[in-house]
Amino acid sequence: MRILKFSYLIEDGAVGGRELLAKLNSLALDHIFHINLSSLFVDTRPKPTGISHRLAALVGWLDGLNPEIERRCLDIIAAEGIDVIYIEGSNYGRLARAIRAHAPACRVVTFFHNVEARFFWGALKAKPSIRAVGVLLANWLAERWAVRYSHHIICLNSRDSFLLQRLYGRRATDIHPLCLAGTAVPPAKPDEPPFGLFVGGAFYANLQGVRWLAREVAPRLSCPIAIVGKGFEEFRGELEAYPNITVVGTVDSVSCWYERASFVVAPIFDGSGMKTKVAEALMYGKPVIGTQEAFMGYEAVGERAGTLCQDAISFASAINAICAREKIFNAYELQALFKSHYSLAAKQRSFEETFEQLAMQDSL
Repeated sequence: MRILKFSYLIEDGAVGGRELLAKLNSLALDHIFHINLSSLFVDTRPKPTGISHRLAALVGWLDGLNPEIERRCLDIIAAEGIDVIYIEGSNYGRLARAIRAHAPACRVVTFFHNVEARFFWGALKAKPSIRAVGVLLANWLAERWAVRYSHHIICLNSRDSFLLQRLYGRRATDIHPLCLAGTAVPPAKPDEPPFGLFVGGAFYANLQGVRWLAREVAPRLSCPIAIVGKGFEEFRGELEAYPNITVVGTVDSVSCWYERASFVVAPIFDGSGMKTKVAEALMYGKPVIGTQEAFMGYEAVGERAGTLCQDAISFASAINAICAREKIFNAYELQALFKSHYSLAAKQRSFEETFEQLAMQDSL
C-alpha cells in the first residue's frame, strides 16, 4: 500500500493544540509506513488578502491550498501509484473532491481536528463580523466536501461524530483520541507553594473560560492560578483585577510551568474536538480540574485524571482540596494514563487499525 500524506508546514516552536496533534499524526504515519509513505506539505502562513483571494477562500481554497498544490498532489498520486491519501484537516475538502474526480482509485482518509463549522460558529457568536461570517461559510463548504468525498473520516470523539451526522448526514468511520508527541518526564514535587495553571491561547473559548474562572472561582481560592498562553497579556489588567489570578501570557515553552504547577485548570464551556491541555497535564503527571467540555473525549480516563466540575463552587472546592492535600493524585498513575491512551504509541495503534480496515476493504 502506497500512502501520500498531505499536511501543512509546522513552524519550529509551535505550541498550538492543532499543530502539536498534526505533528504527532505525521510522526506516527512515518513510523508505520516508512518507505511506502510520500509527503506533500502546504504553507499556511500566507493569509488571504484582497477581494480575489477572499473569494477563492469561499470556494474551498483554504489554508495554503491552491490550484497549483492541487495539481501537484494529483501528479504525485498518478506518478507514484498512490493507493491512499491522508489529509490533515477537514478544511481541505476541496482537495478530497478533486481526488475523487480525477483519481477515483485512490482512497481518501481525512482527519477532523474539530467540527470546523461548529468551531467557527462559536467564534462568530463571540465576536460577530462580516469576516467571521465569511470564515464560517468557507469552512462549512470545505468541511461538507470533506465529509462527502472521504472514504474514511477520523474524528477525535463520538460527540464530533454525531455532530457531523447532524450537519452533513454522515458520521465518522473512526475515532482517534487526541495524542501528543511528548515523553513523560519524571515528576518532581514543586518546591514552591501550590498553584494552579491554565494553558492556552486567548481565542474565544479560552478567554470566555478564563474570565469566568477569574470572576466566579478565583475569589473562593486558597492558592493562585497562573494564566499562560499567547495573547493573554493583553487582558492582564482585566484578569488581575480579581484575586488569585496572575497573567503570564506568551512564553517560549510551557514545560517549566507544567513541571512547577500543582494542578491544571480547564474551565472550558464551548468548542469542538478535544482539549490539548488535558493530555499535556497527564503527560506531566498533573491532575486536571475541568468542566464537562474540557473532558470531552477523555471518557476512557474519567475521574482518574482529575475532577469534573459543573459550577464555580465545585470548581473552587476541588482546587482547595488539592491545595490542602485533602485530595491527592499520584503523578506516576496520571502519566501511565497518558502513555496508555494519549501517547505516540497509542496514536500508532489507532492508525494501524484504520489502515488495516482499508486494506481489508480493498481485498474484498
